[in-house]
Amino acid sequence: MNSKKFITFLSLGLLVVSGWTKPTQQWQGIIEYEDTVKVIKNPQEPALGELVLDLEEDLVIGNNVDEHLMFFKWFDVAVDPEGILFILDGGNFRIQVFDIKGKYLYTIGKEGEGPGELRDPRSLHLDEQGNLFVKDGAKIHLFDVGSTGQYVESYPVPMNCTQFKVLSDGNIIADKPKFDPENFSYEVVLLDGRGRILTNLASFPALKMESMFIKKDRFTINDPMLYLCPYLKDSAIYGFSQDYILFIVNAQGEIIQRVERAEPRQKITKKDKRRMVDKLIALLKVRKPDKKEEKNQLQKRVTIPDALPFFDGIHHDEAGNIYVRREKSYLSEEKGNWFDFFDKDGRYLYKLKVHVPVTRIRRGYIYSRGVDRETGYLRMKRYRIKNWEPER
Repeated sequence: MNSKKFITFLSLGLLVVSGWTKPTQQWQGIIEYEDTVKVIKNPQEPALGELVLDLEEDLVIGNNVDEHLMFFKWFDVAVDPEGILFILDGGNFRIQVFDIKGKYLYTIGKEGEGPGELRDPRSLHLDEQGNLFVKDGAKIHLFDVGSTGQYVESYPVPMNCTQFKVLSDGNIIADKPKFDPENFSYEVVLLDGRGRILTNLASFPALKMESMFIKKDRFTINDPMLYLCPYLKDSAIYGFSQDYILFIVNAQGEIIQRVERAEPRQKITKKDKRRMVDKLIALLKVRKPDKKEEKNQLQKRVTIPDALPFFDGIHHDEAGNIYVRREKSYLSEEKGNWFDFFDKDGRYLYKLKVHVPVTRIRRGYIYSRGVDRETGYLRMKRYRIKNWEPER
């Protein structure tokens, strides 16, 4: 393998925060080329420091009065360049479309098994060409949002895949759990338009599946997982949270960029594991007060890794900036989440604190899912970021 290495000091411009300007700083990292793969090795600390995002709620969609606004069960949201909102309402087997001000426009899909009908919709993705893809059981449906959601075609995929990227040639990059008693694993695969595996791109150990099906454990806590995120154009990002490495792959499934961050593992001590079991018992007691849980027995049927995974989600915005949501310990009582922010070139610039759940980040807004505690219905909330704007 050919490897070229150089240390890079890059000027990062100005950061405007609450009316004052932070001086220009330098990103100090290492860029290597391993054959055709660009490897960005980031230091442990962000170049521009930490920032708590100041958010202003500017739109809420969802209630228990208007049938167009009643959302429950599975929920996802996509946003087009004009701010048109596509809200996946899995409980009602539909996608509700709203304008930038929250006015209802039209509905895509309905319950059923015919062309474009939905049985188990879980996630959606809107690409740069305005194609809306909806993961529905063992299919991905394509809708043309330029014609008020006209159904176009469907692609068969493995039932248990959750995240995906449909490429311009009709192939698909997807995650796929492998239920093999000899080798439980999380896989990243390249599928053709008929759902057949063309290439296995990556494979990672599946601690949760091994614990559940081999050890017969009841619970896993803070277990490392595979996360896949559809990215810009014909590419996708994936990472296994046991290691702080993000892989960006092209339409052929080839790794074109690897983003790393230097950070020591946060060990989970034996004392922490005992406290986690205590917290789990307390939670189970609230849910099932009549059932007594024996700590010694439960402790034998809970799998907890020796180190905390680094992250539990990957997001990106329209400019290609990457937001990695940090995993919180099961013991943590901290509100909100921290995100590591990497620019489109893979440089680690900020550590961002966000006090609301994040579903999408687009054009200076955070789109969040909330629950009305009185009715149980879901609501989509949009927040404007007041004190920060990433480079575009």
